[in-house]
Amino acid sequence: MHLSVREVLDLTERCFIAAGFDAGPARANAETLWWQEAYRGTGFTTLFDLLDELETFDRSRLSLDRCDEIAVIDSGSQPGIVSVNPAVDLCCSLASQNGLGVVYAPLRDEDSTLSSLGHQSFRAGERGYISLTLYADQTSSGTVVGVPDDPYPHIVEAELTSRSESYARLVDFVSSTHSGAGHSSLVRALCKGSTGDRLPAEKHVIARLLEGAVTPVEPEHEVTGLVTICVDPTHQRYADGCRGVVESAVEGTDRGFTRRFHPEDIRDRVETLLENGIEVEASVWRDVFDYSSGVLAPEFEGSYQGAGFDINE
Repeated sequence: MHLSVREVLDLTERCFIAAGFDAGPARANAETLWWQEAYRGTGFTTLFDLLDELETFDRSRLSLDRCDEIAVIDSGSQPGIVSVNPAVDLCCSLASQNGLGVVYAPLRDEDSTLSSLGHQSFRAGERGYISLTLYADQTSSGTVVGVPDDPYPHIVEAELTSRSESYARLVDFVSSTHSGAGHSSLVRALCKGSTGDRLPAEKHVIARLLEGAVTPVEPEHEVTGLVTICVDPTHQRYADGCRGVVESAVEGTDRGFTRRFHPEDIRDRVETLLENGIEVEASVWRDVFDYSSGVLAPEFEGSYQGAGFDINE
């Protein structure tokens, strides 16, 4: 059977509301899974897989441990989807103030929602920020980079055999101290080997960060988590060549990125989904519909038919 994009988005939102989420976070999570459906074709399946534990998710358990050069958002061992949207919102806010925002969020050991992490780069890119998402759990590690573009942000991914060098350095920085350490200490953490009072230019910091983001290492401590980095390319600190450094890395064919989502390709994909709807198994639709029945009107025969409403209606 086929569902329209609007039906998928609304059903997903209503599932989160039925699980106890407020309307705003429920909508944000629905948009995250819709992004996963549009980019990967697996968002609705991920929602189905989450149904058994959805009621256990609790945004009120989120805590902000520190807000210096790196902010730490702890969700209490909940899946990443609980913390990713607050993380990217905070990261963009920090980048707006300082030019660079970095947010670390611990993850549970095996996280079935990691496939939706690219939505962070999408959201940041829509707001005009360059972003990197570095992640690692017990089964997978990788990097997602997003650059503002038209009609959608340009997003690339690298799947790694172990944690990236940049991830390891940033997590070590979080673990080692550094409350109130300041921008220069963070730069030194990213550019190990810098000495003296003279710091490297910001575009070189970004270049080192990107290089380390696709370089796997074997760190001393296996720490699962998610690091979100946003850069404001219009900020005076980062206006001199930083965007060009990132675009060069994103567009290069030898930079270690294994998957690319070009804006034009995604536009075509979205247009196809809007026209034809999303194919789902009837049994999956039934379980999702039943879960959301606390906030949905009773089913009607038309809900089984075709692609239905356009997302913009």
